[in-house]
Amino acid sequence: MRNEPTNKEIYLNNLFQIDDPVLNKIENKLKEDGRWGINIGAHEVSLLNYLIKSANIKNILEVGTLYAYSTYGMAMSLPAGGKITSLEKDQSTHEIASSLIKGSDLEEKITLVNCDAKEFLQNHKQSYDLIFIDANKSGYMDYLELSLGLLNPGGTIIGDNTFLFGHVYGEGESNMSPKNIEIMKEFNKKLINNKDYLVTMIPSREGMTIIKKMN
Repeated sequence: MRNEPTNKEIYLNNLFQIDDPVLNKIENKLKEDGRWGINIGAHEVSLLNYLIKSANIKNILEVGTLYAYSTYGMAMSLPAGGKITSLEKDQSTHEIASSLIKGSDLEEKITLVNCDAKEFLQNHKQSYDLIFIDANKSGYMDYLELSLGLLNPGGTIIGDNTFLFGHVYGEGESNMSPKNIEIMKEFNKKLINNKDYLVTMIPSREGMTIIKKMN
């Protein structure tokens, strides 16, 4: 359950708003379909783009496309030759995202795949500089464990919505499955004490957990 944005969130999203015709088109479609707010906001896109540029990330895997707002937003910060592959299980959602990206200036940097993310991660061999997870919350631990093997040395995994609407710290108001709450708590703490990884959380509206592979 998402509450109305606070004044702080409105300020941040307005401050980092990107005036781009494709992102505007995606935003309008999300609002038209009653899905605006499920995606990350402009401020969170700015956080991702800061990390992409500062770490010289060239190859991204995204788990969960929705209408490709985050996909296109991250592609904007990729260097020449950079690529982002985004996975979406729902066929109709995948088709909408594809139609919104088609013909855009960044289309050649973006590959949208209609598939089950767990199956893709299990069978895929290519490695990535960044893996961004924003999909079915019950699958987060599977996505994390499978993503670790696809991460380049020095690469980063980012999980979005890792506050789970406040449930991980006892303030959630929706009827959330206790199992999902435990899965997200485990996701957040899984690698904190592992010397091979550097872990932190950014207290964005929904929470972002950042996991960097050190070697």
